[in-house]
Amino acid sequence: MIKVDKHLLKKTDYDVKLVNGTKIEFNNSGEWTSVDCKKKSVPDELVPKHIRRKVAASYPDATINRINKKSGGHIVGLSDGT
Repeated sequence: MIKVDKHLLKKTDYDVKLVNGTKIEFNNSGEWTSVDCKKKSVPDELVPKHIRRKVAASYPDATINRINKKSGGHIVGLSDGT
């Protein structure tokens, strides 16, 4: 399912929901801004290496289930609720 959000003062963005429940948001340039894989792990290719290393070192039993790009960096959600 694809939802197109056209904002009055902002640019258009796109929300995509895959059949496995994964939600991905894209900006008007086609770059992802948010990925939510629910109970599954976000693909490693989407997570910057330094974030993967930090999570592996600090939370060895957790996986990254959500990631959001923000202007100052990234926000991640882990499988253990962190």
